[in-house]
Parts: sequence; C-alpha cells; structure tokens
Amino acid sequence: MSSRISKDWIVKKPAVTSSKGIVCAQSGVAAEIGANILDQGGNAIDAAIATSFALGAAEPWMSGIGGGGYMIIRKAGEDEAKVIDFGMKSPMKLDPNDYPLSVGQGGDLFSWPRVKDDANLKGAKSVAIPGQVSGMGLAHRTFGSLPWEELVNPAVNLASEGLPVDWYCQLMLSGAASEIADCPMMRKTFFNEQGFPKSSAWTALGNVKCDLNGLARTLDIISREGSDSFYKGDLANSIVKDLQEQGGRHSEDDFSNYRARIQDANK
Repeated sequence: MSSRISKDWIVKKPAVTSSKGIVCAQSGVAAEIGANILDQGGNAIDAAIATSFALGAAEPWMSGIGGGGYMIIRKAGEDEAKVIDFGMKSPMKLDPNDYPLSVGQGGDLFSWPRVKDDANLKGAKSVAIPGQVSGMGLAHRTFGSLPWEELVNPAVNLASEGLPVDWYCQLMLSGAASEIADCPMMRKTFFNEQGFPKSSAWTALGNVKCDLNGLARTLDIISREGSDSFYKGDLANSIVKDLQEQGGRHSEDDFSNYRARIQDANK
C-alpha cells in the first residue's frame, strides 16, 4: 500500500463578524488596535489612523511614519469620494546627478533602470519627505471623531514593547541584511551582538525582540504635540540633521512646507 505526502496547503480561517465594522491589515496586531478603536466609539477613519501608526511598529520594513500614500473616503449617504494625497516628495535641492544610471534593472521590486550604487534605494539620498503623519493629521481634522492622542498612543505602546522576531520578521531582516549593515542605527536595532540579523523569537534566553524605543519616543511626541510636530520644531530638525550628516540634500524647509492635500476623487 503506497502513501504520498500532499504538497497542497489548506488554510482555514474563522469567519469574522462585527456590529461596528471590520479592520483589515497584514498585521493582526495592528488590525486589532484599529478594531479596538471602533469598540471605543471611533469611526472608520479613526480606526484607519490608529491602524496606520500601529503598522509602523508591527511591520517597520513595510509601513510607518517614513512613508506616504493615499486614503480614499466615501461617507455614507454621499455619492462622491474624497482622496487624501499624502505621497512623498523629493527634497527641493535634489540633484539628478546624484543618481547616474548603471547597467541592468534596479535591485528592488520595480523594473526601472539600475542606478549606480543603488543610490535611489539605499542611504539618505534615497529618502523622500514623508507624508504619512501629515496625511493622518489631515484625515483626523477632517473626518475623525476621537481625540488624536487616543489614536496614536496604541502605536506608542506597541513600539515600547519591542518588535518580536518571529519567523517572518527574521525572513525580512535577513533579506535586508546588506542594507541594514550600512546604517549604524539600523544595525543596533535589528542585528545581534555578533553582527547578524536577530533570529528566532524563542530561545533559551526568552523572547527575542528588536528595541523600538526610538520609534516609541518619536510617536509619543507626535501623539502629544500633533502631526505638525513631525514637520516643524525639534523633532523635524533632528530628522533633517541626521539625513544631512548621511549625505542627504534635505532641508528644514522641505519638512515645514510639506502639506497633505484633500480633493474630490473624480478630479
């Protein structure tokens, strides 16, 4: 009698029901934070804002206050949707000569031409002016209902707890090891004392985590002082200083002049 091992995966998930709404995100932890906001009486925009900030602590390789994007909103009873544009912007002093083309395609997910030394992918010259914080601030002022601090504080707490190095986190850190190795602060955060990406969430020493207290402190400032604190004042100035020291062409004006925008979706 012969037997064989099936190569098929069968993934089952229980159905999710709710009387107040459902939050979907790649990170279950971040989605739960958004769902808790709904339970506390927040609306869908409140939940989206809380989830967005939480994602930065739950999956820092993909999301967070260093990025940007778009939010599409259509309120019940209205025919037209609104779009909040919080895409990233290049520094005003950006110099195209910093990005000479090389041979072949780029070394990331996109198929654009390769740039010498991957200057568009690594280092300070690859960093645009982030829009996420401004976008969430505009969304809150326009459509939010709960206090701003209540939406950001869960992310502060999540970052303070540290990032557990589970199998997926270990995979992401290993895949980005060459980029992490080039940055002292990233090495300190995501590498172990032997100079390798942190690995295995459970060891004889207990749960392995990446220290995200720096992110927690930044989020705490944003929570207490509002979204503008990311673009003006001490926090913004410290970000610009770090970027300039690493060769970036960013200025304080780049940050202070950034504005997320809202417009009709059909325009």
